[in-house]
Amino acid sequence: MRSYIAGISFIVRSQVARPSKIRVRESRLSVEGAHVDALVYLPRARRSRGTILAVHGMAAMANRDPRMAGVCRAFAACGYTVIAPIYGDIASFTITFRTVKSIAGTITALSGDKSLCPAGRVSLFAPSFSGGMALLAASMPETAGVVDSICVVGSYGNVASAVRYLLGRQDIDDYGRLIILHNFIGHAPGVSKKIPGALRSAILDNGLKRDIPLLPQRLSRLNEGERAVINRLFSDPGFRMIQWSRIVEESGKVKRLLKALSVVGNMKGLSAPVTLIHGAEDRVIPPAESLKIRDCLTVHGVRNRLLITPLIGHGDVKFGPGALREAFRLARTFAFFFKHASGAGRAA
Repeated sequence: MRSYIAGISFIVRSQVARPSKIRVRESRLSVEGAHVDALVYLPRARRSRGTILAVHGMAAMANRDPRMAGVCRAFAACGYTVIAPIYGDIASFTITFRTVKSIAGTITALSGDKSLCPAGRVSLFAPSFSGGMALLAASMPETAGVVDSICVVGSYGNVASAVRYLLGRQDIDDYGRLIILHNFIGHAPGVSKKIPGALRSAILDNGLKRDIPLLPQRLSRLNEGERAVINRLFSDPGFRMIQWSRIVEESGKVKRLLKALSVVGNMKGLSAPVTLIHGAEDRVIPPAESLKIRDCLTVHGVRNRLLITPLIGHGDVKFGPGALREAFRLARTFAFFFKHASGAGRAA
């Protein structure tokens, strides 16, 4: 019951722009000998219910993205200490296995920091592509026995199938597709090295909602052939899929990365209960990806809950007709996360 109440409280507080009774401060963590800047959200209660590591997505504002800040504030308002570091590779829209190692390093560093994590155990929250990397980090040997509970929203199960979905359709979100192209098109034989830079400008124009986009200025520096390639990447799914096939066939580096980053098949070391939430109409990563994760977790005997809900887009909560009943389903799903989150499960 306590966990269910926490789930309801979280849903309500996540809809409030700035929940009261919490403090936010900047901090610097020491992770494997390097300094990592982070925002720390502190509950008003003298004793925290546990520590949650919040891994931001590939949003232009990184850990300061208003959606991530709203989630962190809501967790803190529910009594948790929330740590939201900035991950350089994620912030620069770079897909790399280094991020998995960085998240794992943060988990172990936090578990040893008595000021932020008195219990020595951490729970995880991560959206979108970062969710898959957080699951992989929690599956690594160095984090064994340290992670209590994991919640991922709109994550991928298999990188290759998620990429094909983004590249093979035109009726989906441009932002996610631009990130994939920015990371991989440079591996396509014969493609100009200037094109990824232009794609980065398009990502920032989209993510920052710039009134005056910078992409046209960037395109003016390209030759006619390079601009033609950019236009086809934007508008032609068939052309994109041809380029993707060439990349996969000819780049051993990309093949290895896809294998290493795929959640399905790489979770044998995971033991923490996992909460999966996915938007029924997610236009970046389809709900089928969370179904793949759920099935893999079940095979490995990992406790899990999955909710596919119309309330979630890709990082946004939408309330409309019939939302109240669906909100209670969402609260019950978050209750599973809170039940096992640091300190909560043992106290419930």
